[in-house]
Amino acid sequence: MATETSTDHETADHETAGIARLRAVLDPSLDVPGVLTGSDWTTWGQLGRCAESIAARLDEIGAGAGCPVVLVLRNRPSGVAALLGTLASRRVPVLASSLHPAPQIRAIAAAAGAGAVVLDEEDHAAGLDRELAAEGVGSVVIPSGSGEAVVGARAVAAAPEPGVRRENAAIGGGVAMIVPTSGTTGAPKQIPVRWEQLPFDPAAPIRRPADPAQRPPVVQALSMATITGVRGVLAAVARERSIALLERVDIEQWTRLVERFGVRRTGLPPAAMRMMLDAKIPPRRLRGMEAWMTGSAPLEPGLQREFEEYFGVPVLVAYGSTELGGSVAAWTLGLHREWRDRKLGSVGRARDGVRLRIVDESTGEPVPDGEPGILTVRSPATAGTGDGWFRTSDRARIDADGFLFILGRADDVVIRGGFKVSLGELEDLFRRHPAVLDAGAVGLPDERLGRLPAVGVVLAQGTSVTADDLRAWAIERTARYKVPRIAVLPSLPMGSSHKVDRTKLAAVLEPLVGPGAAEGGA
Repeated sequence: MATETSTDHETADHETAGIARLRAVLDPSLDVPGVLTGSDWTTWGQLGRCAESIAARLDEIGAGAGCPVVLVLRNRPSGVAALLGTLASRRVPVLASSLHPAPQIRAIAAAAGAGAVVLDEEDHAAGLDRELAAEGVGSVVIPSGSGEAVVGARAVAAAPEPGVRRENAAIGGGVAMIVPTSGTTGAPKQIPVRWEQLPFDPAAPIRRPADPAQRPPVVQALSMATITGVRGVLAAVARERSIALLERVDIEQWTRLVERFGVRRTGLPPAAMRMMLDAKIPPRRLRGMEAWMTGSAPLEPGLQREFEEYFGVPVLVAYGSTELGGSVAAWTLGLHREWRDRKLGSVGRARDGVRLRIVDESTGEPVPDGEPGILTVRSPATAGTGDGWFRTSDRARIDADGFLFILGRADDVVIRGGFKVSLGELEDLFRRHPAVLDAGAVGLPDERLGRLPAVGVVLAQGTSVTADDLRAWAIERTARYKVPRIAVLPSLPMGSSHKVDRTKLAAVLEPLVGPGAAEGGA
């Protein structure tokens, strides 16, 4: 079993190996297809020249080695170059999403002590640049295209305004990147990801990247603003594979790529599995696939059974989170063959080097096998957390055979298509609107996305705003995946403790704004 802590020597080995491999694939002279978008290939050499131009602009700004750099990435060739190049130049990427509104990007930069923000030209906004410059943070704008068009990058607001003092001390200790959490239980936390948590093997030889004609590319549709998406890109680099990149999940495009390249192991979140079944994708298009990997959101046993029976592909579920450094429990093909019928609904067993424990929610003491409680995890990623055990927000049980079953959230979070949304956060958001007297939030069931956030609001006397007005207001203040369905109500159902009764509220909102509601709900 792998050790649960890592020495400085091991960290240095992984960092050296990772940087060497990244620099090898970013060789500007390398005329080998690297990233496929649509019908266009961008070579590894073109990605390397893009990374060089980004590094040069970062040097102009003063964001040198060891400096945190916020990457607002889209799944585009220049986004891949920004990620790989920032790591290769020993800067520290801080992941952010183009779904984040400008104030949130500014907050992420401030929390990380970032010296620069790198963003796609589509997301470039002069207002954000001025705000960042006022705080001593410069911006680098990267192109949206492919091929030779990716090479240019330009610095914007490269120098702090007069009198502004910038403090962005280098981050040490073997930290490769920083991944902010979704902030579902408070302010987003900055989770450091160490080099040994990335998929670079110090013992593996460095070889020339494979031509996609000889080895199929990795099909990547998950956002590079997430740890899962980043791991997918870095795993492709570690295995000398090219990348077929989708900007978002498009079932027909994704299936076409899998079919074209004969991909044997891949997968998408549960919401996309439902989309594939609803689209009636012919099973023959996935012929030759050995396994389907999924996670990021709960998978209903009925959906797994339906998917496996229709496509004839084993589904291997995994469980993890940003705080845990990725997945900590998973199914393997061997486990699936032996246990699938008896353990359907489980997320598998602990990975090597990981220990799982269920504790009583009140006392924190371990509970017997099979008893429900709060899941705690000990892994290499949690080694620095006091006694090494990380307490999750998930209720779970572990049976006598070591299989983990997730029973639900212990907090007020719903998961919408793989994205976590805090109901309390939504309530607080809408209560800040000047026309809103009170607000209550719930999660409504949705066959495709799992859960949809919905909010009922009561307006202050003498005010008049519509659900559409409130939705537009919310879009400017939170990530788009958090924007809920909205209904204006005369009152909110309250419980005996004078708190919103979410069970009753869900019953009120379901016919108004639920998936089956008539058109017109915001």
